[in-house]
Amino acid sequence: MKTERDLITPEAALAYRLPEVSVSEITGLLEAMVTHEKARKIDLPELAEDLHLDLDGLFPLTEILDKMQFATISKSDVVLLNAGRHFAAADILERKRLFAKHLLRYIPLAHHIRTVLKKKSNHRAKEERFIDELQEFLNGR
Repeated sequence: MKTERDLITPEAALAYRLPEVSVSEITGLLEAMVTHEKARKIDLPELAEDLHLDLDGLFPLTEILDKMQFATISKSDVVLLNAGRHFAAADILERKRLFAKHLLRYIPLAHHIRTVLKKKSNHRAKEERFIDELQEFLNGR
């Protein structure tokens, strides 16, 4: 059975807009999820209440955890994946390594930007280049 992720074309995935969350929010949530895990699941409403967050504030965070393959979302539960557990238990250097690895592997725009920068001798590119590419895509070329 195909998931929603399987149905997204690479080009559409490139234009996917990430939720506006900070790395420290992601880190804090993963750490909290480890302590709230029961039978390999985390109850979202319970977690939100314990963290004094409304569910609307929690959804962008869980969405990015899902996109980066640190957790999966199922109805009102979140299942922490091994990568999420590893991230929560890791020291800061390992967290940086894991975050970069997952960002480049699961977020197509980050991968694309990294690929372009690696091809440049000075490893630099103008922001406008990427904005223009996204605008072309969104305008139907």
